[in-house]
Amino acid sequence: MKANGRKLFSRECERAFTLIELLVASVMFVAAVGVVLGILGRARNASDITDHVLESRQNARAAIDFIVSEARMAGTGISIPVVTSQEDGDSLILYPIAPLENNGQHESFRILGKFGDVETTIRQQMPNASSEIKVESADGFSEGDLVVITNGSFANLFQVTHVQLSARMLQHNPSSPFNQPGGHRPWPPGGYAPGSRVFKVNLITYYVDLEDSTCPRLMRQEGTQEPRVIAEYVSTFDLDYGLQDGTLDAMPSDPSLIRKLIVTIETASREQSRLHRTRLTSTVRPRCL
Repeated sequence: MKANGRKLFSRECERAFTLIELLVASVMFVAAVGVVLGILGRARNASDITDHVLESRQNARAAIDFIVSEARMAGTGISIPVVTSQEDGDSLILYPIAPLENNGQHESFRILGKFGDVETTIRQQMPNASSEIKVESADGFSEGDLVVITNGSFANLFQVTHVQLSARMLQHNPSSPFNQPGGHRPWPPGGYAPGSRVFKVNLITYYVDLEDSTCPRLMRQEGTQEPRVIAEYVSTFDLDYGLQDGTLDAMPSDPSLIRKLIVTIETASREQSRLHRTRLTSTVRPRCL
């Protein structure tokens, strides 16, 4: 009996010891899994943060690069203010760089310059702004192009609505806001004489689209084309203009005095719960100002 009792007790101890071992092993396994999951979670969070930071930086850098490269070309090929028309038929003076108001904010500006080499001269007198532009060559011009006609003392901008290659004519019908009758004043006395320059220009507007308050977007519009998105989640778009006398002004009354542009852009990542912002500032001096 004693021997049997000792054997029974021994078996019970063995079973009890095995259960304790299993419990300890389970606790250790759960703890190890928790540690591993914690490490993976922190690694994933770090990766997400890096992605958000990179996203905001790429947003800001792309916007700055676009603006700087084009602002540097402002005024190229144009030595005097250019006159064009507005939708209401009034005249509008275009400068190489001009600040604009957008929804009451100074978060918009316009660039004018000759970025390419498409150029010709007129072959017949252009007595008034409604006359067709008869040129020596219409090669390189396309429907929708903005062109400047100048004799060195006057300059007027039109939008080409149709190109007649064989007839060597550039039509500019009043369907475009840049071609409104009576909107091209001043006009040279007697009109533009043969030999006056005609060349393609770029007129680019940058502005912040606030239609979606959760995702303000920096937009770029060329002429009357559809605007395109340059950067999203733009929380700041500040513009300052360096003037001829060395002062800075956020909204100069005389754009002809502008000599440099200071742009500040702050963009955020799209993940609002982990908002990361990048702020960049760049100064650009147009080559021809």
